[in-house]
Amino acid sequence: MTLLVGGKEVTKILIGTDEFSQLDYEGTWLECPDEGVEGQDFKGQTLMKWDAATNTATFKSNATVNLPSYYNPNSPASRLAITLPKGFKFLDNGTTATFYGHYSMLGVATQSAKISVQDNKLYCQVTNNYQNSNPIFLYKITSDGLVTFDSETTFKVEKI
Repeated sequence: MTLLVGGKEVTKILIGTDEFSQLDYEGTWLECPDEGVEGQDFKGQTLMKWDAATNTATFKSNATVNLPSYYNPNSPASRLAITLPKGFKFLDNGTTATFYGHYSMLGVATQSAKISVQDNKLYCQVTNNYQNSNPIFLYKITSDGLVTFDSETTFKVEKI
């Protein structure tokens, strides 16, 4: 996230006689850019809080992607799930992560989907085995289908 004033990037702030030239990213909730393509990738607000000691970031989100009915090909499309704020990149996060869907008659379902990382972007290959098109969420939702900011997930992230 970059602060612009008059089209120029802010690199320092002066408050009284104190100059602040570096943000303290640790423990601060930062907004992740929503760069997904509508109808193809996850869209919605995602927040990140980074821990420098462990290179772990905690994420909260209401981002979803709507999958067509019976979308279960051998090699599902890679869908952009998270874009990190400027100055961060994903580290190796393994090969799968858990994603959530809500189905009107069945409640909440989970799926383990293949993930891949490319610098500041995390992609996943989610599927839909149901007869209706369904939303897939990055984070756990309630049995009523509500997305709450109580739900969190973590990935390894590095400040560059």
